[in-house]
Amino acid sequence: MDLFEPLKIQIMLPERLAPTSRIAENAVRKLLFRKSKVQTSIQWRWFDHIQSEYDVVINDDGSGESADLVALKINDDSLSLTLVHCKFSGADEAGARLKDLYEVCGQAQRSIRWKHLNLNYLYQHIKKREERWRERGYSRFLKGNISKLAEIKERARTTPIRFHVVIVQPGISIEKIDQEGLKLLGSTALYIKKTTMADLIVVGSE
Repeated sequence: MDLFEPLKIQIMLPERLAPTSRIAENAVRKLLFRKSKVQTSIQWRWFDHIQSEYDVVINDDGSGESADLVALKINDDSLSLTLVHCKFSGADEAGARLKDLYEVCGQAQRSIRWKHLNLNYLYQHIKKREERWRERGYSRFLKGNISKLAEIKERARTTPIRFHVVIVQPGISIEKIDQEGLKLLGSTALYIKKTTMADLIVVGSE
């Protein structure tokens, strides 16, 4: 099979990328997920990779989105809220193109507003968008449902939330990324850390 290996860049050490899991190569330049749940898209491949780790996963892709994927989990002593931002590669081969990073880094930085708003605001945002899709016979929920999201929202009143941000960009290569790319990722990671205390994970390619 033709596969590429996504990587993690931990926020405190953005120069270190470690292999994690595999995503099909034909997803490298295919971002669109839409209502039909395109299973060769980057979003679907990453959802497939993380779905067992969360109680609720939502496709919030589109204008006004909080993130491409919103994932939530009930832990023993906390709740996890993970916002996943996906971006297709600008070329068939992974490399060090800054344009593959600028937009998705900006999305990641802007998404911190959802950490500072309470979970009820995110719930209302998802609920309205889900209702519009339901009218046309679709659902934004890839795992779980609006009732489970409501349960998590209620728990958030008395339970701390652990916030996480993930960038998925298969166009960035661990072998080719240069100092400019690392500086951009590092500044994004630092901004997210300072404003939300969250770690940034970046998923790229070998």
